[in-house]
Amino acid sequence: AGDAVGFDVQALAALNERRVRLALQPIVRTLSREPAFHEALLRVGQGENGLYFASAELIPMLERRGLVRLFDHRVLELAIELLDEDPALVLSINVSPRSLADPEWLDAFIACTGASAGKASRLIVEVTETATIENPARMAKLLGRIKQQGARIAIDDFGAGHTSLRHLRAFPIDILKIDGAFTQNLRRSTDDRFYVRTLVDLAGHLGVETVAEWVDDEMQAA
Repeated sequence: AGDAVGFDVQALAALNERRVRLALQPIVRTLSREPAFHEALLRVGQGENGLYFASAELIPMLERRGLVRLFDHRVLELAIELLDEDPALVLSINVSPRSLADPEWLDAFIACTGASAGKASRLIVEVTETATIENPARMAKLLGRIKQQGARIAIDDFGAGHTSLRHLRAFPIDILKIDGAFTQNLRRSTDDRFYVRTLVDLAGHLGVETVAEWVDDEMQAA
């Protein structure tokens, strides 16, 4: 419990000391290799006590401690600032299921994007596939509200949660991000190649763009 309380104190200190930053990872087009957009990844800079968390371990811990909503608010603010500074920038932000379930996050999103539709159209909200499974009707309504603001919707880690096609069609999705577990062994696994091809075809049929995660070399890209 002491460790958890220490984590809470440090996490809140990071917010108060404005040590929460965004690292931008380019998502590139298959043919041209030009960036289509950048994914904004949460990073927390070191404080006086020298503790540093990478995103992979930070997000689950923030979710367990009920602090993820505060960080998602800050990520939204930082993303809007970056879109203000660079009119050519297109950004995606990851939003935790806990934040999506919180009316305050949606209010903040509407306030941030309501001031300028131009900014909203350069923003992509990423939701994990597992978040859509719990309460599909409520989630579809919520994603619809986000779309009304002019933003796009991406489903992250797709394929990991076994969503059905019918389920997929119920959501106002623009981008499907194929889980890296299916792309990392494309060279060796004919099953994975078949599965990824099927997902890409399915997305194309639905008029949805696809992003493949964890593509590390030319052979996988091909």
